[in-house]
Amino acid sequence: MRQMSRPVLFVIDDDAGVVRALRDDLSRRFGEDFRVIGESSAAAGLATVRGLAGAQDPVALLIVDHDMGEMPGTDFLARAHEMHPLAKRVLLVERDYSARSPIVQAMTLGQADYHITKPWIEELTVCDRRHDRAEQVPAAALFVLIGGEPRTQWLPGTVQLQWGYILTGRDVVREGSHPSRWPLDRAPLPLETSVPGVFAAGDARHRSIKRVASAVGDGAMAVRLVHEYLTAGSADELLAAPAGSLPAG
Repeated sequence: MRQMSRPVLFVIDDDAGVVRALRDDLSRRFGEDFRVIGESSAAAGLATVRGLAGAQDPVALLIVDHDMGEMPGTDFLARAHEMHPLAKRVLLVERDYSARSPIVQAMTLGQADYHITKPWIEELTVCDRRHDRAEQVPAAALFVLIGGEPRTQWLPGTVQLQWGYILTGRDVVREGSHPSRWPLDRAPLPLETSVPGVFAAGDARHRSIKRVASAVGDGAMAVRLVHEYLTAGSADELLAAPAGSLPAG
């Protein structure tokens, strides 16, 4: 009785570097359960999948570049899928989310099941302009963090800032002779600026988590704190509150 071999994950792209990167990634993650095979030409790829079909070796996944020189990726998928009808079909496409993206047509017509976007990064060249030198480092992705600008220049000088961000709560400075010094004996409430009763929320606040959901949470909390501040009952009640606590509503 013939022993069943491990299913195949098949990758094809005209760019041998893309094939190598995908093959290595798939092998690291699925190598114990699958065989990962890659080719860099349509002719070689068809010969390989034909040989697998002749040997009755199952193919679980076909990852095919859309823009191959010898034939379109959808044509390759169609021919390979005739030999391996149970294989899932994935198109490699350029990063394009417009209505004219080839993946939209391919998936609408049932020519592909999934897609992966390119370019595929293997390494980056990191330049140190100060010392006029460059270094190549291995990398699978590039994330660009361009920083932010709080745009708080319009605020009066009585609102404490650090690097342009608004200080709130425990970060507010309560000592010193500067005009923005915290004027009350009690500690500032959470999100309260150096001006009593004025609260800050969102990315312009110092130490905030720069995420939309966090900014929304800050805003909801600030509204509650404003209500607490306005309904505290009397200035004496606020002044008598323990540091960082809220009066009972």
